[in-house]
Amino acid sequence: MKISIMLTVLLLASAMPGGADELATSNSPPDIQQGEAIKRAVNRLAEALAETAEKWGGDAVALQANLLINSLKAGAVLSTEVQVVGPSSVYGADFLQIDVDTGLLLDLEVSGREVADELLWGSVLLPSLERMETVDLDPAGLDVAFAYELQDFSQNDPPSRPDLAGPTQVRTLRYRIDSGQLRSYVYRETDAADLRALLTVTE
Repeated sequence: MKISIMLTVLLLASAMPGGADELATSNSPPDIQQGEAIKRAVNRLAEALAETAEKWGGDAVALQANLLINSLKAGAVLSTEVQVVGPSSVYGADFLQIDVDTGLLLDLEVSGREVADELLWGSVLLPSLERMETVDLDPAGLDVAFAYELQDFSQNDPPSRPDLAGPTQVRTLRYRIDSGQLRSYVYRETDAADLRALLTVTE
């Protein structure tokens, strides 16, 4: 299942004191209808996330949510989605593939692979891994595939600003972390610098 920016709205709804039910108690009929629609969406989301947790482990859901949130924090301006795919199509059955459409739009003139790598690692992936306290994943290795987009901002009006409707080039960076590396980091046997040195990054 993919989760998108709507997850933020739905999680806020479910976190209210009365849960999603509270949104269905507005005074006017249109608000009641909207609240009930949100309640149904929250329930569908909860069911889908429970299914993800059952199939791939509870930490798969936590990672999915944190990768979405951190993509938004990193400056996403386009559609942002995260999907737990299952065993990696690239690295095989020992790695859990998570696809992240980051929604990041970077300037082609100044954002090469190194810049994108620094942003994705430092602002999205590492903060997501830092929140892990266990490795409840099956499989226990990670293959996180980040999609981002490039655009020549100098051709836009005004220049140096992104044009959300303009042409872009899609790029992907994959981060492979084997189960031993991940466990060592999560259980604080190694630090972020050690993990960074050991993981594999490919396009």
